Amino acid sequence: MLWRGVTHSTVMPVCFHIQRTAHVERPRPEQAMEEVAIAVVFAVTGWMLKTWLTHQERMKELSVEGARIRSAEQRLAQVEQAVEAIAGEVERIGEGQRYVTSLLGGRAQPALEARIGEPRSAGAPGRA
Repeated sequence: MLWRGVTHSTVMPVCFHIQRTAHVERPRPEQAMEEVAIAVVFAVTGWMLKTWLTHQERMKELSVEGARIRSAEQRLAQVEQAVEAIAGEVERIGEGQRYVTSLLGGRAQPALEARIGEPRSAGAPGRA
């Protein structure tokens, strides 16, 4: 049945359009599982990428700390060398001091023996 002014060619596309929109595809359970699996894969991949980048950053920090440690070890070696040099100089000064003490002790011994043989004077302080 055709209405006045409406032809068969104008009614047919409207009918097909109504049929297409009226029939909505419902998701199948398999399709929902596939979508969940894809979301899980993306989440795990993102987590792994974040973990890897964090690891790379920590490795850079360790390499910087390693350079600091090597620098500190070099400085410590220099300090050890300086302490050994100072110890050698102190030993040399000690030997010189012992030598001077023995020379002065050798000179003082005869003078002391000579003074012991002298008679004591009555006016000397601290002597009776």
